[in-house]
Amino acid sequence: MTSRSGTCFAALRAEFLPASILPVLLAAAWVRSRGIVPDMLDLAVIVLGTALAHLGANTMNDYGDHITGSDEANTAPLRPFAGGSRAIQDGRMSPRGVLALSVALLTGAALMAVTLVVRNGAGVLWFGSAALLLGAAYSLPPLRLCSRGLGEAAVAVAFGIIPIAGTEYVLSGRVSFESLVMSLVPAMLIFCVILANEVPDMEADRDSGKSTLVVRFPRGWVAVYSLFSLAWPVPLLLLVSAGSVPGRALVALAAWPLCAGATAAVYRARRTGGRIESSLACGLSIAAHHATVALLAAALVTVRA
Repeated sequence: MTSRSGTCFAALRAEFLPASILPVLLAAAWVRSRGIVPDMLDLAVIVLGTALAHLGANTMNDYGDHITGSDEANTAPLRPFAGGSRAIQDGRMSPRGVLALSVALLTGAALMAVTLVVRNGAGVLWFGSAALLLGAAYSLPPLRLCSRGLGEAAVAVAFGIIPIAGTEYVLSGRVSFESLVMSLVPAMLIFCVILANEVPDMEADRDSGKSTLVVRFPRGWVAVYSLFSLAWPVPLLLLVSAGSVPGRALVALAAWPLCAGATAAVYRARRTGGRIESSLACGLSIAAHHATVALLAAALVTVRA
């Protein structure tokens, strides 16, 4: 790997791809549990398009945080969780280079969406367009949702509801109410991941005018984190009690202790402001999301309709 390609790879923050790919696989498992055999080519295109959109959003966020000065204001970034990739701040890539990389990735994601439209009809455009627009609106003016206290909700939609609803639509031709309820599980958990990752950036974000929920509500955000982190089993329990998903899906509850641990770590991080506590809170939040979604997908993929 050349130095240039290595720098580009570091700017992608590809280690966080499971956050977007796992909900796609969960939706595919859901479709399979309904007796529909997923088209593997469509699924591969969805996975690739989702990955490109995620990486494009990451690099667009780096560019957006550079032009607003929030990453420059962050003199002690908590890598890999907070502070961006630092590709611009460390002089490894120019702002224009990061923007060009983002545009290239999002263009690739758009091409994957076009492929799905050709194969499955124009309805796919609703999901693809929504994902791409949220990826840009999260970081860039004039909307810059991450500075308006709306970025966390945008991520929850983009990493929870859209991938599950969009994948189900492509693979089955419909979006069911049950899958929308199920999408609340990854949506709530990724919301918590974003909140935890905002804590180390709080001072830099506040100084640069980036009004995340953590900045806007320095005390109240912890209650929101606790609610979402600990209450995500509710949608799953509703689906099981209604007979929409089998009881074996409750195996996902095995990840709940990670959520409890993450919540305790978040409280400690807010109280002490320590880097170790913040790293633990971020790491456990991510682990809770990945473990929960992976266990739920594994339970559903083994179901025979």
